[in-house]
Amino acid sequence: MTNHTIQLDNIRAQRRILALITYGLVLCMLFVFYSPSALAMRYAMGLQSEQTSYTDELMTQLQILQDNTEKAIYYARKPAQREQALAIYRQTLLEIQPQLVALAEHSRTEINNELADAVALQDRHNMTLTKRLLGAYDVHWPVIADNLMRQTRSERASLNDAQALHRHLNKIQFGRTHHQYDNDQLPFGPLPNVVHRPADSIQALQARLGIPSQGERSPLEQLQSSQRTETQDLSAYLALNVDTAHTAELAQLAASLSSDPVQIFQYVYNNIEYVPAFGSIQGADYTRQTQRGNAFDQASLMISLLRLSGVPARYVYGSVEVDPEQVKNWVGGVEVIEAAQNLLGQGGVPNVIIKGAENQVVSYGLEHVWVEFYQDGQWHAADPSFKQYEYSEGIDLTQVASLDQDAFVSELTDGATIEPTEKWVKGLNESAAYTKIESIQNQLEDYLALHLPDASFEDIFGSKVIVAHQNIDIPNLPYNRVIASQSLSNIPDNLRHKYRFTLQSGGSAHLQIEKSLPELLGKRIALSFKPASEADWDKLSELVPNEQHSSSEIPTSLPYGFINVKAQFTINEFVIGEGGVFPIGQELQSDKGFWTPRFSWERTNSPLVAGEYHALSINAHGISEQTLEDLQLRLAQSEQKIQADNLSAITSHDFTGLIVQAGILSYWTSVQTQDRLNAKLQNIISYEQPSYGSFSTTLNVSYWFGVPRNVSFGGVTMDIDQKKGAYESKTNCWNDWSEFNRLSGNSSSLMENIVPQQLFSASGTSLRGVSAVEALGFANETGQIIYTLNGSNRALLDNIQIDEQARIEIATAITNGKVVTVHEKPINLNSWQGTGYIIMEPTSGSAAYKISGGENGGFLELVDELSAVLGLVGLGLTFLGAKFAMLALLISVLTAVATFVAISVMTSEKCPAALVDMYIVLIGVLTIIGAIWGKGLGGILGFWFGTFVGGGAIQGTLKSKYCTTYLSA
Repeated sequence: MTNHTIQLDNIRAQRRILALITYGLVLCMLFVFYSPSALAMRYAMGLQSEQTSYTDELMTQLQILQDNTEKAIYYARKPAQREQALAIYRQTLLEIQPQLVALAEHSRTEINNELADAVALQDRHNMTLTKRLLGAYDVHWPVIADNLMRQTRSERASLNDAQALHRHLNKIQFGRTHHQYDNDQLPFGPLPNVVHRPADSIQALQARLGIPSQGERSPLEQLQSSQRTETQDLSAYLALNVDTAHTAELAQLAASLSSDPVQIFQYVYNNIEYVPAFGSIQGADYTRQTQRGNAFDQASLMISLLRLSGVPARYVYGSVEVDPEQVKNWVGGVEVIEAAQNLLGQGGVPNVIIKGAENQVVSYGLEHVWVEFYQDGQWHAADPSFKQYEYSEGIDLTQVASLDQDAFVSELTDGATIEPTEKWVKGLNESAAYTKIESIQNQLEDYLALHLPDASFEDIFGSKVIVAHQNIDIPNLPYNRVIASQSLSNIPDNLRHKYRFTLQSGGSAHLQIEKSLPELLGKRIALSFKPASEADWDKLSELVPNEQHSSSEIPTSLPYGFINVKAQFTINEFVIGEGGVFPIGQELQSDKGFWTPRFSWERTNSPLVAGEYHALSINAHGISEQTLEDLQLRLAQSEQKIQADNLSAITSHDFTGLIVQAGILSYWTSVQTQDRLNAKLQNIISYEQPSYGSFSTTLNVSYWFGVPRNVSFGGVTMDIDQKKGAYESKTNCWNDWSEFNRLSGNSSSLMENIVPQQLFSASGTSLRGVSAVEALGFANETGQIIYTLNGSNRALLDNIQIDEQARIEIATAITNGKVVTVHEKPINLNSWQGTGYIIMEPTSGSAAYKISGGENGGFLELVDELSAVLGLVGLGLTFLGAKFAMLALLISVLTAVATFVAISVMTSEKCPAALVDMYIVLIGVLTIIGAIWGKGLGGILGFWFGTFVGGGAIQGTLKSKYCTTYLSA
């Protein structure tokens, strides 16, 4: 094993390297955005943005009226509160009614003037749009005005009138539809341990495979049948498909192994880590890339290499019994067999602990896959995936970290208000936590420098090494007993994981793509929109001046429906499906999800806007290094094209596409690293399982009485629909497992804003995004109360200012036994206004981490010009005036991606310094969390506290700790 020494001085020195890069990027951004022409344009745009139109202000005030009406009705539902609630409501109406009337008159005049301008210019699009706006005004405003007049002129407000106004306002769409989640299928957390018992007969096994029964045969007859000489055509055992694939890399690998079955077996057995999962997920090539996979995927890799070598090969699916001690080692080195059963069960592997008469464990049953290859006139069996490992524990640095819990908790709560009965807290001293984390970090660095100056990566982290097979023969199958088995030329379709994406509106599907996961993993998947016709292309191009002096001249908004667009679904930039023609800005629905052998289709539904660019991403058992390095190469190629003024060669996928692909891949990489480091610290075995999400440009649609009016380019949105894993404590401790799930979910939520910040902040611009955990942290910073709500204190929901859809969602979650963490009122973070809240299942730690609008994700606002560049290039436009902005963005993203590539590969050959540094930070985070719980404050403060504090520390680590290998590449 190679020994790579950790040099702590190098860790500190790397901060200076990053500083030099950052200064260069700052100068680049200053040139782009603060040239004289840019400053003049930004000043003019700034003045314009400050002069909010009457129409926009009227809609803002109507939303405020809607919120106030919702609150009044909510509080008035209790007879004891009704009179006071309605009195406060009437006073509010008296204050805002004159303002609303004036705004309505001015905005009507504003729209009439726009109609006159459109008529004068014979602008048919704007003539149609303004007439629709006036029609919506005539439908809605008289009803609202009449209701307000009636309520303000009477001596007291009427609950009936308030309810009538509320019903009418709810008919008006003010923004994007709320993204609703099924509270029984929370997006972050472990997969459920729900599996069937292994088959006890060949008929049961064949039924599972979906093939006709071939009658009862003894295990010996099955084995003899599988190994006897074949006389039939063997071509089916040489053909390649989606699972076995045919890539240049696999062909090259097969040749490097001399096309020898023994060497091929040894390659898979000695190099590919087992993942407890069931069904075809990655296929042969992506298993080669990630160097990990389940029994199906390792069999696919071996079969692919054999078939590419001209050796017939097939799968064997069977029900077997194995040694329980070997199973414990196989799944991660757990200490009790129940922990192994939980890991296999979460992964979907049918399994059972077999006990004897005295209730002692005597054997272990499971359904499994192995390989047979045809050579010298007969079939030979080989199992490349059931293997053993040697484990080393590494150094327990948690014992070195010291913390005076009493003193720390005293500093943390100094000036704070804590209500233990109602479970809320206000005004925690976050700086005390950051200071303690830094102190612990210094303690550990000093300890390593003094006592272990030559420590290797493996010395600190420990290691997991496959016990290699070096014999000249393939070993016998490692089972105690084969109960039933069935040979297969290919994996049945009902055992293959699939992904489906459907774009729809009004119940009609416009585009539907369904592919198996082996066809998609490692590829750049995207939903984008292009002008629907040549006329639409011409109309969009006319918006951009022929000669631009800066990116500030790029339009930052468009009239709704200014052009029509069509949807395109691409894989690695190739269009594999098109559908629909939509006005730009139309709200659509995406229905997406997985088909699995266990649960069939499980899908999520979320809104999107026609004209956005969505990088759709699937993460199975980790993102491969090859995928990230390919992304780096493509980003660098786009940078070269722009520098060479070859903008005509830049497509939407070469710029906007690569940037959002970098965002979602960096997200998966960062949470994978976080989970593995956390798992090491908490004595947990952790495996990523199939997950999916998106990172996209954002179009903000402004509505006027429910009619979409303008489309503006916003920032970027991270929306993770499902992030799942198989997690278990080595000792099968429920509390340790649940705690890890909570921390994994919290850090994954925080990464939904940290990763976009990293991508776009490397240019020197300080940005702050929003996620559920970040919103809770910001609310604490600004002195808000943080509530932890459950069935015992759900009445406190009355104290919280939140939109009705979120309130209903929270109330439903509490009724269903969930625990909700939420702050008392909306926050204003940059231009984003809303609430962050966590809906958690308290026993497992599974959760949804939501922000206003319902996304299980995060949002980052960008400078208007950058948003416009991303948005318009995402639609297919390229233009010279954006050259420097495009370069700045690409360099920023390239720098950040280099960091994520470096930390993603948790091996001693890549970036030990950054990983050790992150590991040390996490020890500090977990130490202060331990102090909070040790002093009995965990249930009050909620699980989010340690995570958002730790996230701040980790974010600093990501900014300052790089691998010089990747920076110099």
